[in-house]
Amino acid sequence: MKLEMLFDLIEKENIIVEYVDFSPTIQGIYYKEDGCPPTIGINENIVSDKKLFTCVLAEELGHHFTSIGDSSAECYSFADTINLNKTEVAALKWATKYLIPMDEIVDAMKNGIKNMGELSDFLGVTNEFLLERFRFIAKKQTYIKIEDNLFIVLAHLPNVYLFRGFYGNEEDNNESVAEDKTNYGV
Repeated sequence: MKLEMLFDLIEKENIIVEYVDFSPTIQGIYYKEDGCPPTIGINENIVSDKKLFTCVLAEELGHHFTSIGDSSAECYSFADTINLNKTEVAALKWATKYLIPMDEIVDAMKNGIKNMGELSDFLGVTNEFLLERFRFIAKKQTYIKIEDNLFIVLAHLPNVYLFRGFYGNEEDNNESVAEDKTNYGV
């Protein structure tokens, strides 16, 4: 469903998608030049991994809506690197927000999702992509309210917790949503 949504938007925006035998370090690229239609190149080796393919395609599509100029150029200075990083962050932020709207997170948790793996499967994205969405949300708020006494706590990323109830003395109310203590570069 998410892939269909992306391809519908790609078609509406007249973007060409090409599958390329990139090196393993390149998953995708967005290219726009005056006089040519915008093009997304996808590493043909990731297409079989539906969640990864969806996330990479969304991030590259994010460049279409957030980038100005050619962000595929090589970096020759520290300023070039900073500008490239800013365009990557903007595209990723757009992609995570587009693929993972807040109401889908809330609905998933109301339906009994208990951990990051289940949540990313339910949403059709990778764990890393979901964590990036949580990082962007955490810059504005430290929790997501699911219902009156149920919250996803984002204050200690990359650890994400499900917290039940602010009332009473119930010590067993906290459930870890993610036991993964991996530092994803934050």
